Order: sequence, then C-alpha cells, then structure tokens
Amino acid sequence: MHCLHCLQMNGRLQIVANLGIVVGLLLVGIQLTQNSDLLKIQLLYEESDRAIQLESLLVGEEAASVWAKSIEAPEHLTLAEHSNDEAPT
Repeated sequence: MHCLHCLQMNGRLQIVANLGIVVGLLLVGIQLTQNSDLLKIQLLYEESDRAIQLESLLVGEEAASVWAKSIEAPEHLTLAEHSNDEAPT
C-alpha cells in the first residue's frame, strides 16, 4: 500500500516536472522571438541613421531649410540653394 502511494506521488511529480520543462521551453521561445524582433529594429535604426548621415554629407546640413524655402518662397532661392534642392538623394 505504501509503495502504491509512492508510485502515484512519483507519477504526479514527473508530470509537474515535465510541465515545468514545457513552460520553460515556451518562455525561451518567446524570449528568442523578442530578441530577434529587437535586433531587426536595431538594424533598421542603424541603417536609417547611416542613410541620414550620407544624405547630410551629400546635400549639406542646411538641406531642410533650403527645402522649406523652396516651398514657401521658391523665387528667393539662390543658385546654390536651387542646386541643392534638385540634388538627387
């Protein structure tokens, strides 16, 4: 009788342990997905930052003000500003 009780308790403990392992593996899978998503976001941010830096090098730091001036008062653009405004980006 005592051994039967021990076997039942052992079976229950094995089920609980296996459930714990499954839950742990699920949590690891979720964490890997989150890390992968975070890495993708970080790479996109770095790529965007490099593109912004390259554009700043090509058209200069005043590109935004020249662009705004070309919309608000295009007739007042200087030749240099006009060239910067039409530069390919």
